[in-house]
Amino acid sequence: MISREIVADGRRWRFCPGDAPGSLHRLQAVVDLEAVDELTGAPPPAPLAITTARAGLTPRVGRDGRLGLIGQPAQILPPAQAIGSTIAVEITAPGYLRHALTVTLQAPPQPTVRLALHREPLALWGRVLAGGAAAPVAGASVTIVDFAPRASHPVTHQALEHLLVLAQGLYAARAATGPLAARVRHRGLTPADSYTLVGGVGAGATILRLSGRQGLTVPPNPAAPDVLLIEPGDPERLEALGVIAIEGALAADQPATVTLGHPLRRGHPEGAAVRRAVATPAGPDVALTRAAIAGDVALLVADAASFAAAEMIELETPGGAPLPEHQLHLAPTATTDADGRFRLPALHRLTTITLEITAPGPVTVQRTVDLVPTGPVQLVEARLP
Repeated sequence: MISREIVADGRRWRFCPGDAPGSLHRLQAVVDLEAVDELTGAPPPAPLAITTARAGLTPRVGRDGRLGLIGQPAQILPPAQAIGSTIAVEITAPGYLRHALTVTLQAPPQPTVRLALHREPLALWGRVLAGGAAAPVAGASVTIVDFAPRASHPVTHQALEHLLVLAQGLYAARAATGPLAARVRHRGLTPADSYTLVGGVGAGATILRLSGRQGLTVPPNPAAPDVLLIEPGDPERLEALGVIAIEGALAADQPATVTLGHPLRRGHPEGAAVRRAVATPAGPDVALTRAAIAGDVALLVADAASFAAAEMIELETPGGAPLPEHQLHLAPTATTDADGRFRLPALHRLTTITLEITAPGPVTVQRTVDLVPTGPVQLVEARLP
């Protein structure tokens, strides 16, 4: 090391320059993200937050949807392993689903990763009225027959994607393109052996204590795990999840502990009913037209013909990771009650929907509704001639 004397501020200094730190030892953006609303392409108006379980990184949130993590890569990873390592992060914003992703580190500087946030599901509650007196119309059917944005053929304008509405929302993200593109199909699940929950469980749990394990495969078969129907008598609470591990007494009618392939989306009370499911033959494989994330209740698929009368939908990713999952399919239709009121399933990822309303008579009208992110429920009023 060569030193030299310099004069600064009227004082004499001995300056001994050291070697410049390597790029992995410098403070820098280790994760660099740009978050946008998937429907508008603009930064979300709500404040953003980013979290990670990786120690040594500090979150930073800027303007126009920019956010990330800063730190010194060499302090959190061995320098030889830094490039190519992954960091799991979660992005949250009011009015949007939690978005989890994994960022792969490259040689500094890190590229900016564009992230499309999905809005939270929105339930549509409405009323059908008729005439100048605004009399309620009972027994009218209200059906979603179109939506936007929607891919269509450039010449024939034939719709190239269709809507499937799920009761619980996806447990894991699913790709629409590439070698890990998910396959979607109809597969019925018939209830078989019965159990009850020994002790309640909260949302996010993966461990259940059952009153027994009759009929369950011990040890579970990773290629074809048993599926449990949790609270099968309530469509709004039903969850269908695969079993990946079982522990219990030798007797099958004694309490047993099971590990689920996905975390529960909701809590279930002690004593809740649980049934082992028997799968029926699967329908044809259908491709996703848009990638989906955990929590999505709206799936956009290439063809919905095989799901017309389906109750359960099976999603599978080649290679088995994430594990397959089963979702209750909700028909995008409702019938008005004696007061003319109706409730459609919650949905999102759309800017507008077209409702077809058919009342006794018959009278049929269509109404286009703009979906606005104003809360968990949007009220709709439709008037017939």
